[in-house]
Parts: sequence; structure tokens; C-alpha cells
Amino acid sequence: MTPVYIFILVELLDILTTGIGISMGLTEINPIGISLEVLVTKLIVIFCVAEILHLKKRRKIDWVIPIVAGIPTTWNLLVISMEMIIE
Repeated sequence: MTPVYIFILVELLDILTTGIGISMGLTEINPIGISLEVLVTKLIVIFCVAEILHLKKRRKIDWVIPIVAGIPTTWNLLVISMEMIIE
């Protein structure tokens, strides 16, 4: 898998895990919150970054973007797991 596909995957997982957390009664720590406008903006940014990664010349540093993008998803999964363990 290329960095583009990994980036798109982790961003979609971030949206999914955020939705799961909210449905479990957890709160969003993003100061902007979660709304349709934030979701649409996030999807536009995902598309733009993926397109830039796709069009530019490949370098090893390209893996930094998907790794950093995966931090919120990892955090969401940890919080959801802890919430499930506690309850």
C-alpha cells in the first residue's frame, strides 16, 4: 500500500472512531467540535492531501504524513477500549 492509501484509510478510520466514541457518550476534545461542516471540510482536506501525495515524486518521508494522521485514530481506539473496559 502506498502512503496515499494509508493516509485515506487512517483519516476515514478517524471519522469512524470519532462517531463510535460519540455514540458511546464520549465527548469530542476537538475545540471545533463535530458537525456537518467539520466533516465536509475534513473530507475536502483528505482529498487534497491525497491528491498532493499521489502527484508528487515519491520519497521515504512521505510515510510521515499517514503516520501522523494515524495519531488521532490511535487515540480514539485507546479511549474507546478504555471506556469498554471500565464499563
